[in-house]
Amino acid sequence: MECPICSTHHRFLFWKLEPESLLLASLILLAIFFVITGFVVRGYHAREKALALQWRQRGEAALRSGHPRQAVEDFHNALNYSRSNDLDLLNLGRALMREGHLVEARAYLRTLWSREPGDGEVNLELARLSLRQGNIQQAIAYYHAAIYGVWLRDAVLHRREVRLELIHLLLQQGMMAHADSELITLAGGLPENSPLHTQVGQMFLEVQDYRRALAEFQRALRLNPRPKAAWAGAGEAAFHLEQYTEAAHYLVTAAADHAANARQLHELAVSEAVLHLDPYQPRLAESLRVSRALAAFERARMRLQECAKSSGQHLSSQTSQGPLQAAYAQLEKIKPNAVQWKLMRQPDLLVPLMDAVAAAEGAAARQCGPGTPLDQALLLITTQRGVLRD
Repeated sequence: MECPICSTHHRFLFWKLEPESLLLASLILLAIFFVITGFVVRGYHAREKALALQWRQRGEAALRSGHPRQAVEDFHNALNYSRSNDLDLLNLGRALMREGHLVEARAYLRTLWSREPGDGEVNLELARLSLRQGNIQQAIAYYHAAIYGVWLRDAVLHRREVRLELIHLLLQQGMMAHADSELITLAGGLPENSPLHTQVGQMFLEVQDYRRALAEFQRALRLNPRPKAAWAGAGEAAFHLEQYTEAAHYLVTAAADHAANARQLHELAVSEAVLHLDPYQPRLAESLRVSRALAAFERARMRLQECAKSSGQHLSSQTSQGPLQAAYAQLEKIKPNAVQWKLMRQPDLLVPLMDAVAAAEGAAARQCGPGTPLDQALLLITTQRGVLRD
């Protein structure tokens, strides 16, 4: 017999299907709905990503243009769409720090640090933040963590830049030994880049590591002989190393290019005076050695007289026997031997004569200051000779 229900609903196709066919049709419809839902969800997430990127780019542009307050708002909006994206959190921390909201910036940065303690960028920003808050030791620790941390791109470049930033901090804090140690590490891995070697050489000068400073300047000049700062720095380093011939060579070149500062020009004058007055230079003719010693003797007497006059003292005073008078008496005692023919016949007399010059120049420097480049050259000559003799 005919089913009354089937006859009533004969116009509906599904009622005429077999159970297996009905199940298959249902599965096909569900699959279609899943596909449509997937497209909708993917479209929604793509829209979220696009909006997050848009706000992120706006925030980065605001930071570059010096508007941190606007950047904070933009990065907050980006986070609403990016679901705590690490890059947006980092950017927000930077913007808050620039805006001066240091406590809030630290909260975001520490959140990132707790996720990735070895992240180089996060440690760098925490180092800068600690510096802003006056915690120098903590800043140094974060700088080191950034140097040895993970960098996704250009790791070698970033680590070098972070170490340079750390060295600047150490120099500002007067921590010269620590800065020198960091510079030695940095110099060991520098690329063949003349400006970079010059920069590191300048830093070695600041920590008074003159040997390494000279080496860096020389490397810079081998790569490119044109940088004026490298010539001036090399001359200054050579001067402090008492390499006066090299110092004069470098500083003359720097002065010709107007690259030497006032201190370096003074060092050039002193270096040239040393080279023209030093009677101890090897391979000098005996007559020239004696002439230089006699010129030093006369200059020392003049220096004492000028110093005594400026300080209101009398060198031949019987009542006052200070350092100037004692040094002058020593010069007067040796004066009978300060003649050309006697020094030529008795070269051993040069030693007490130059000792008297050293005493005179030292006494005058203590009483009246360093004096002219000529006087400073004589003091350097006699001091260095005394050290060598000892």
